[in-house]
Amino acid sequence: MMGMMASDGERLLLADAGGEFAQIPVTSQDELGEMALAFNTMAAELKQQHTLRRRVMADIAHELRTPLSVLQIDLESIEDGLAEPSPEVVTRLREEVALLNRLVEDLRMLSLVEAGELQLEVQPVDVGHLVQTAVERVHGAAQEKGVGLTSELPEGLPAVAGDAQRLSQVLSNLLSNALRHTHQGGQIAVVAQQVDGKGVRITVQDNGEGIPIDELPHVFERFYRTDHARSRDTGGSGLGLAIARSLVEAHGGRIWAESVEGEGSTFAFSLPVSREPQPI
Repeated sequence: MMGMMASDGERLLLADAGGEFAQIPVTSQDELGEMALAFNTMAAELKQQHTLRRRVMADIAHELRTPLSVLQIDLESIEDGLAEPSPEVVTRLREEVALLNRLVEDLRMLSLVEAGELQLEVQPVDVGHLVQTAVERVHGAAQEKGVGLTSELPEGLPAVAGDAQRLSQVLSNLLSNALRHTHQGGQIAVVAQQVDGKGVRITVQDNGEGIPIDELPHVFERFYRTDHARSRDTGGSGLGLAIARSLVEAHGGRIWAESVEGEGSTFAFSLPVSREPQPI
């Protein structure tokens, strides 16, 4: 391991053979000190990534365990003659397989975006068409649940620069999240408006159950659920909001959430206006 002179408290973080990050004293303000500080920054980032990887792997293992356990128990019961492969059992097995497929695809998408490897086909995107299409897509589910769904689209909205398919995914994830947490008789509104002439903001607002104030800062984290059991039962992978954040940021935009527990939540994202002429 490298040896360096003791200093005024600056530390160089290095990983030892066991994978732990050791601290080595660093001194001087010369080139050696600058090199040590550069190593310190790099090692700190590696430590953060190491911690994140371990947490992600633990989360993935946890998420896979439930559907795999259901599949294993049902299949073993059929194999041992304790259960018949009835239509109900087959349907349950198919739903668990579908959940696994969604989880794997969501993880693949998130990994590509965060690694900067997702190819975006950026072009002028009609915001009105984007919102209307997304609202129509979830209209049936909202009607079945007894939730009102409206959209507000002022005239003259400029096009935004983006990948229409990926932005549609962002809006669909936000609408699905709002619908999941809005009770029968509730309302969901999608509003688009131009902001400062430089961007467009799209807001998804509901009057559902809201988010506790201590959980609000974590809603865009992967696998984070404010209601773990209910989200899993309704098919949520716990990755929808994390994917939405990553996709919006990949477009150079910003996404955020506001909420009052018991009164509802507002999820909004802003995107830069396209500087190219909108296709006819």
